[in-house]
Amino acid sequence: MLVNDKTLLPEDIDTKKLNHFALKAFFNICEKWGIKSYKDQMVLLGLTSKSTFYEWKKNLQGNLSKDTIERISYILGMPVSLYSDTRIAIIRTL
Repeated sequence: MLVNDKTLLPEDIDTKKLNHFALKAFFNICEKWGIKSYKDQMVLLGLTSKSTFYEWKKNLQGNLSKDTIERISYILGMPVSLYSDTRIAIIRTL
């Protein structure tokens, strides 16, 4: 099921932008945390296709599945879980 499926999101959400910013945040966090291996990044995204991975990484665009969005949201939530003060978590993630 793709995130572009309107039954999953409110009508006013621009899924193209959501997918763009989710991928941008994911690749920025991978760089910040030193997750350099494309294989590790593919596992985190739940991908099996190298061509899809490289297309997403290059263009920061793609039809992300609900599972992929969920995976990225868990990764983005990790710093918040590690620090009691969410302001510190956000600063350390940037």
